[in-house]
Amino acid sequence: MEELNDSRKRDFYLYAQSIGGDFGMLIADKIEVKRVVLIAPGNNLAESFWESDSTSFLKKSLIRKGVNLNYLKKYWEEISADYSFKKKAKKTKFYVKLTKNDTCIPYKNGLKLLSLMRKKKVNYKLKTGFLSHPLFLLKECIFPRDSIGWLLEK
Repeated sequence: MEELNDSRKRDFYLYAQSIGGDFGMLIADKIEVKRVVLIAPGNNLAESFWESDSTSFLKKSLIRKGVNLNYLKKYWEEISADYSFKKKAKKTKFYVKLTKNDTCIPYKNGLKLLSLMRKKKVNYKLKTGFLSHPLFLLKECIFPRDSIGWLLEK
């Protein structure tokens, strides 16, 4: 990624959904990204995994092996969104789309992300929906006009 930070002026844009939002924020912290759309992101990969209805069977398996949330937070620290916003991502503009009926990446995790962004003085716009996680992602894939329009704004 460091090669992308060379002296040539380029504008990079990212569109990240669900857990990809964590990686979108990490990338924006490593290279200069002008704008990022985050669809149903969380603030911490371990918390999102641990609190998700979709991964409860995996969580139970990890608990049987002695793994807990604190262990996962430490183990996944470097790939969690809440460890972003230290470098270049502070200059990036974000469009965050959350859905209140999300049980895959719980809505409260998205709210924690917004709190972190405010604390770090990261520029963001918020839009909230009410669909389930899969339907919200599908809607955003089929009807991306709003997100693409925002990405291309001057």
